[in-house]
Amino acid sequence: MPVEELTGGLLSGALRLIWWLLSDLLLEVLIKGTGYLVLRWLRPGSEPSEGAATVAGLCAWAVLGGIGFWLWHAHAA
Repeated sequence: MPVEELTGGLLSGALRLIWWLLSDLLLEVLIKGTGYLVLRWLRPGSEPSEGAATVAGLCAWAVLGGIGFWLWHAHAA
């Protein structure tokens, strides 16, 4: 019994660490980083907040996804 509990605990901890790294990378770098770049490009003199960078990043990725889907759909037709 203790071996299964130890193995399960180690596997669970490793998977939790991997999930945390992936979600942190996704949220911080891809979404907030993109939003920060977009806001700095639109308003060069101001420092964007985390919330504004997150919203701008989500909007930017949605627009890029829409453009990609439109291009894919136009090419397939």
